[in-house]
Amino acid sequence: MHEQFLSEAAAARATGVSADVFAAGGDGALNLLWRLEHGEGPGGLDPQAVFLMIGANDVLGLGALFPGQGSYVGHAVSVGVKRCLHLLRQQAPNATLLVLGVLPIQIPTPDGTIHMVNDIIAAANEETTAYVARQCSPQLIYKGDGAVVLLQCMQGALDGSRDEQLADEGEGVKLQSTEDEGDLLEDGP
Repeated sequence: MHEQFLSEAAAARATGVSADVFAAGGDGALNLLWRLEHGEGPGGLDPQAVFLMIGANDVLGLGALFPGQGSYVGHAVSVGVKRCLHLLRQQAPNATLLVLGVLPIQIPTPDGTIHMVNDIIAAANEETTAYVARQCSPQLIYKGDGAVVLLQCMQGALDGSRDEQLADEGEGVKLQSTEDEGDLLEDGP
């Protein structure tokens, strides 16, 4: 599958397209981790930027398995996101990584009520935000309002514009040290 991605990316570049999408609907962090660990990541492409939007399916799946355990499920989701970031940084060391926060989710139930998983999302996003801040890297940017960022990027891709505010809002300073692998597995709440 990675060879297919590489050939499609090369064909797109030959026609002047400057963006590629490698996504699989329904993926959770574990699915993405498997693909990254088995040659389906950006290695060999040398991208300038990578957008990571993962975690919503994890919130849904783990939230259903562990109801009422929002902070623990949020921690599990964040560990998956952090591990994905770690592998993406290894595979695309020159790229700026923009990680989008887990989007809000509303789950309709059979009785017509809406089940909110905001506690899980808040816990996952809070932990991921803290992790990105600890990395002190201008190449790693967290955007908590993923929906707004996604819409801005889509609009920019359609009309060729670039949102300077989005580019300038990256938090971080010069990278002082490499990522601490132990930080990926820190104890939960």
